[in-house]
Amino acid sequence: MRLAISLILAAGFSPGISIPPCISSSDKEVQQEGFEYLPFWEEKFELSSTKSTLRELDRAIGEAFEKFLIARSKTPGLIEAPVELAGAEKKAKEELIETLEKAKANARDKGDSEGLMALTEALDQLAEGKLPHSRTFLKNSPDKEATKFKGHSYKVFSNEEDRVPWPVARKRCRQKGGYLACVESREELDFLVNLLGNSLGGWVGGSIGDDAVWSWVTGESVDHSLWHENEPNREEVVFLRPDYGLGDALAGFRWRYICEWGESLPYGWDFNDSGARKAVVDFKKAMNKASSKFEDDKESLEKKLARARTAFRNAAKKAVTKAKRDLNKSSSEATRADRVDEIKRIAMVVAALGDDLLFPDPPLFPNTNKESVDALEGAHRFGYSTYKVIEEKIGWHEAVRRCEELGGRLAHVKIPHQQHFLIERVLDDNSAPHLWLGASDEEDEGEWRWLDGSSMFPHKCKKVGAATVKIHEPLDYEGYQWFEDDYGGFEHFLMLENFKTHGQWRDQNWLYPPQPTFVCEWIYQ
Repeated sequence: MRLAISLILAAGFSPGISIPPCISSSDKEVQQEGFEYLPFWEEKFELSSTKSTLRELDRAIGEAFEKFLIARSKTPGLIEAPVELAGAEKKAKEELIETLEKAKANARDKGDSEGLMALTEALDQLAEGKLPHSRTFLKNSPDKEATKFKGHSYKVFSNEEDRVPWPVARKRCRQKGGYLACVESREELDFLVNLLGNSLGGWVGGSIGDDAVWSWVTGESVDHSLWHENEPNREEVVFLRPDYGLGDALAGFRWRYICEWGESLPYGWDFNDSGARKAVVDFKKAMNKASSKFEDDKESLEKKLARARTAFRNAAKKAVTKAKRDLNKSSSEATRADRVDEIKRIAMVVAALGDDLLFPDPPLFPNTNKESVDALEGAHRFGYSTYKVIEEKIGWHEAVRRCEELGGRLAHVKIPHQQHFLIERVLDDNSAPHLWLGASDEEDEGEWRWLDGSSMFPHKCKKVGAATVKIHEPLDYEGYQWFEDDYGGFEHFLMLENFKTHGQWRDQNWLYPPQPTFVCEWIYQ
């Protein structure tokens, strides 16, 4: 389970909040325009037949959604599951605080100023809601081909399919039960150099933070003496090459990587007190157990609601099929009337309706996350989506995580009208000129996809000499266009830039300076 889900439900859940199923705030707080569910701008269509068809489709989607809500309201466990998760985290946190307070008292009695300082700082972080488990790594079973060194295990993943950007390498190591290798001593550096052998090198788990400090995924600072003499150069992440040592590079390059397995506590939480150390490990285990149970509960609930979701999909599919048939008639009418712009708009709608994920599945859980409800104040609703610019300047992956923490997703802009709406209604003169959107080609170079897995745009093929190559262009965005795709390079994340003048899309590296702000999108809220 994504960590963000557990944090949302646990930290933000408030049983006293009751939110209407479609709109998460009052009408004054969330501004609704146009259709209630369709992501199209009604006033931009000319023919009454086109508008009538879309209104009928909008009603059909709304009726299907309401039926799902009725089925969901009759499903037991939807409230209990997140409450239990929140309760498990609260209990584990209280036990951790109790143990750390005892260790702090012992450190004070012994005159251990260093231990006292570390424990005080950790308790302050807990009071601020900062939990240690995201950087705590347990002693999980390593890959069977891993090599042991001083109680930890390591493996170089060097096949062709292992050539990935740094964030993907970090994710894959976590999926394997480990983490990107952390080089914390000269001895460990020499070991990893020998492990790489004649390899060209690969990613290790270091990156630069907002404070310009280099640290490993465990939080430990990178020892400056371990860098190559010409490094670092204030890029983004750390690589290791046998003939070179540690260097920094842009995170988007596709290199092999080294995973490490072994117990590791976050920097600042690796206490001298054995009881305090054990408490951090126990907290991680408790959170893993609670998250695992929540995932099991969620799977069970998914099964209970499977029939209702299938009914929603079937109803949407039936309505879409009829709408496409009727829109073809409207297109013929527009052709006879020589309304070129209407023909283009109808073609855009028909193409959009071909996306099976255009109408997402309704959410499993009602939105009871207080932080999400607060974030929705002042947001703008367009169809089933509610948008808001979050004025935080962070990297793309952090923007993805932040939107998930708020109960939404990094905005998907699949249709020209959605982009028009963003630029003309959501953004204003005070908005930053660069904003992250929720698409990437990080996993597969050139294959741009939204976070829901759908293709960002169809490939158009052009003849180049004797060969046919893919030209990476989106659908016509009526003036909002693809500006640059650094195909084959290290830029993998979608950014909307210069929206005040021409609203272009471009790809960018994950820590683009200066950091863009971003747009969150909530579905059926």
